[in-house]
Amino acid sequence: MVDHGLPLTLWLARFLKFIATEIFPGGQPPTIEMVEEQSAKTGFTLTRRQSLQPHYARTLDLWAEALQEHKSEAIAIQSEEVYERYMKYLTGCAKLFRVGYIDVNQFTLAK
Repeated sequence: MVDHGLPLTLWLARFLKFIATEIFPGGQPPTIEMVEEQSAKTGFTLTRRQSLQPHYARTLDLWAEALQEHKSEAIAIQSEEVYERYMKYLTGCAKLFRVGYIDVNQFTLAK
């Protein structure tokens, strides 16, 4: 099992590897605790943290729809491979937001 009790399926393992190697190679987003700790170290106080998870799946759906509607233009600018990569990224992440596996947070800090 991975976070939130989501079983580690073959699809999930492959998708996480895809994200780590194709979309954000070498990237590691900060945890909530890291943001809080670093903010405090630099003299900021966290006044609000808002999870955008309930809304972000829909945002990704809209981005995927827009990309799909402009498929020929996107391929002309880049390639079929890049188009397919980003469709996989957008739709796969939307699925993971929907089941609560991933989240995006917005922080309000005060000095």
